[in-house]
Amino acid sequence: MPFQSLFSTARVRLAAIWFVFFCLNMGVILYLYLGDWIEKDNFKSAVLQLNTSYVTYLGVIVTFYLTAPAKHLVKRSREKASLMIAMLGSLIWNLIISAFIVRLAIGFGTIEESVEQVGNISSLLSWLVAPAIGFYFANASQPEAKDANNK
Repeated sequence: MPFQSLFSTARVRLAAIWFVFFCLNMGVILYLYLGDWIEKDNFKSAVLQLNTSYVTYLGVIVTFYLTAPAKHLVKRSREKASLMIAMLGSLIWNLIISAFIVRLAIGFGTIEESVEQVGNISSLLSWLVAPAIGFYFANASQPEAKDANNK
């Protein structure tokens, strides 16, 4: 099957999506602050909002990532669906959040408006990623059930 992948490989990719986007967004805020584009209070507000937006998802990912990964192929339709939903939801959520942050680096919008929009959008779209991330990482850390013949 062309879609077969190890759970451990798939969850590395999913974790990478979250950490890359988190670092990108924090990097933009740090760049703006160190370049004197934003003041200390706006820097603090932006960092706190990004932390609040990402803490739940990164916390789940780190918690389950540190558990022993399952060493079986993603082959059941439920596993494939949860992986695809988790990947697509993660990309959509992160791209939208990043759009409000990255636009600041190219001179569009204000930091106050972006911080407010990140807070609004992250909570509005939490339904898109929270269940899929939780289900996928919890499922990925469990070993595959063995057949009755394979005792």
